[in-house]
Amino acid sequence: MNQCRLVYKSRASSEFFDVKDLKKLAETAAKNNSRQHITGMLALSGDSFLQVLEGPIEPVNALYNRISQDKRHCQVKIISYDLIEKQLFKRWFMQALNFEELSPSHRLMFSEKYADIDRKGVLIPMNPIVAQSILLDAYYLAGHTSD
Repeated sequence: MNQCRLVYKSRASSEFFDVKDLKKLAETAAKNNSRQHITGMLALSGDSFLQVLEGPIEPVNALYNRISQDKRHCQVKIISYDLIEKQLFKRWFMQALNFEELSPSHRLMFSEKYADIDRKGVLIPMNPIVAQSILLDAYYLAGHTSD
């Protein structure tokens, strides 16, 4: 089966709901994604999203097209799109992480490694290597390892 990994960033628009609903959104997405064999993670830093979607090419492309039209996002930009042999986030159909909800020591680690000087948070970059590094650090922080 041909699979891909799509990483994108976006900003929360004025249509965005309260950040408390982020986990509920991830739970709903996980149920929907499991039917399509899509895995991934959604991270929130301030008003910036960083998301990775992995799975069969057509379902991932269709999901990204729906996301890019979602009024809760604006400035949606693809950071990377690669054909893959193995899903890195395969244990999560969708997981959400709000960097502001991390423990102080974990927030410090992320802010030192991926600092956004102006906002003192995690910078969501356009560099695909750094973006995937952020997502993988968050994945490992949650106690998961890729097989």
